[in-house]
Parts: sequence; structure tokens; C-alpha cells
Amino acid sequence: MIREKLSQFKEWLREHKKKLFVNALLYATICALFFSQMRTVVIISESVPYKFCLQIYNLEPQKGDLCVLKYGNADFVKYVVGVAGDKVTNIHGEIYVNYIKVGEINEKSNLEPLENCIIPEGYVFVVGTHPGSLDSRYKKFGLIKREQLRGKAIGFWKCDEENE
Repeated sequence: MIREKLSQFKEWLREHKKKLFVNALLYATICALFFSQMRTVVIISESVPYKFCLQIYNLEPQKGDLCVLKYGNADFVKYVVGVAGDKVTNIHGEIYVNYIKVGEINEKSNLEPLENCIIPEGYVFVVGTHPGSLDSRYKKFGLIKREQLRGKAIGFWKCDEENE
């Protein structure tokens, strides 16, 4: 019985060998393209509520998206909350983009807040969700050039205080 089934399987393989090879080659190509366009990023700061995210290289982040950006010699993960033409305002230590609150200035830090401005073409305003996050709320970090953006990020492992 087993020999008969094995013989039938071998016959089926001979008949479908070319189709199987073409499909395997197609799947391998798709996987190679897929995995060459993304990477997993480990987030060691508390800037956003994720421990890991998937960075997609050739997908430009839009307003509201999580993004990976190059700042100095490091990659940061932040939310894009302001784009060209948006108005950034500091009202008594609270930061607004187009009159929507996006964060507060950390009074305990010695960092100087970003001045009120209209975001120029080619720049974005990014923030982390943690109050101590170094981001566009402060002059030292400032607005981010679009060239510094390294792609859209998708968070997939949220920080959970119970698991830490």
C-alpha cells in the first residue's frame, strides 16, 4: 500500500515537475523582493509604545504614521504629526500642530522648545508618545528633513508593563 502511494506520488511529481519549479522560482523571487524591502527594528527607548517594529524602506510615511528616521548616527522611531504647511504653536508649554495638541514640553529637561513656525516644504514634525522623548518639540532635535526618513514603520510588539 505504501509503495503504491509512493509510486503514485513519484509519477505525479514527474508530470508536474516543470510547474512546481516555475512556482518555486516565483515564490522565491517574491520572498526575496519582499524581505529586501523591510527589516525589523528593535526599539530600546520608551519613545513609542512598541518594542519592535517593521520598517518598510520604500514606503513614505504620511501624517499620523510611525516612521524610522536617521538622526546623527542612529535610527529613531517616531510619529509624523506635522507636514509642510502645518502650523506649530507652543502655548504655555503645550505643543500644537494646527491647533491639535501633540505633546508637552518636559519642564524637567534643559532643552529649549522649538519656536512657533509653519513647517516648510521638505520637512516634517515628529514626536514620541513618551513625555521624555527627544523629538521635534525641541530645538536640539528640530524639524526633520524628508531625506532623513528611512521609511514607514509598523509597530508589532507593544510595551506591556505586566510583561516587563
